[in-house]
Amino acid sequence: LRIFRASVPDDTPEVQAWLDAHRLQRSITVRWCAEIASPLTYGIFRPVILLPATMDRQDFATLQLVLTHEWVHIRRFDALTKLLFAAALTVHWFNPLVWVLFVLGNRDLELSCDAWVLRHIGREYRASYALTLLNLEEQRSFPCCNQFSGHFFEERIKSIMQYKRHSAPVLILVFLVVLIVASVFVVQPVTSANIQIQGVSGTEENSEADNISADGTDAYEIAVQWAEALKD
Repeated sequence: LRIFRASVPDDTPEVQAWLDAHRLQRSITVRWCAEIASPLTYGIFRPVILLPATMDRQDFATLQLVLTHEWVHIRRFDALTKLLFAAALTVHWFNPLVWVLFVLGNRDLELSCDAWVLRHIGREYRASYALTLLNLEEQRSFPCCNQFSGHFFEERIKSIMQYKRHSAPVLILVFLVVLIVASVFVVQPVTSANIQIQGVSGTEENSEADNISADGTDAYEIAVQWAEALKD
């Protein structure tokens, strides 16, 4: 934060015009900093978009894409989400699954942010957005300070180029399939417990338990078939 406070406010008309067109309830400030290699955002109630001093200020098309990406992070309170990830990691540092949560959670935030950006600027700007990210990655003078590796960056570029906005019926169908599968997993352990309890009483109850188990298996298979059909 001491380094960030030494940054310089950006008062160029183009940036101010962009800020006027992307207002939120929280005021956003854009600043330039010579100590960073890639754009970043910090602050929750008074967010600041910090840009590297090496970025070409004349390339306003690239500047708009970068600002839009950081604006999406601010709009969705991703800084707060990352703080929660870090807090969970601090408390449960001994749990390897929390490390997985931290890495994959931050990864999903970036992939989701890219999708939001493309939804905002339009699918036709996929190539420009991907090239902007590649150029920024090339300008880094030191390894990235977060957990993203080269493999993830490749995945991110492919995700951008393959982005396709889904229609409302498809999203509703996906939600229903997930709901069916989730309900099967929630109900089945209770059914299994009931089967074990009924199996102690006698032959007749064992027969009923077998029928319940078969019905549960059929429901699970149907849900799996729905999910596999949805892939195509």
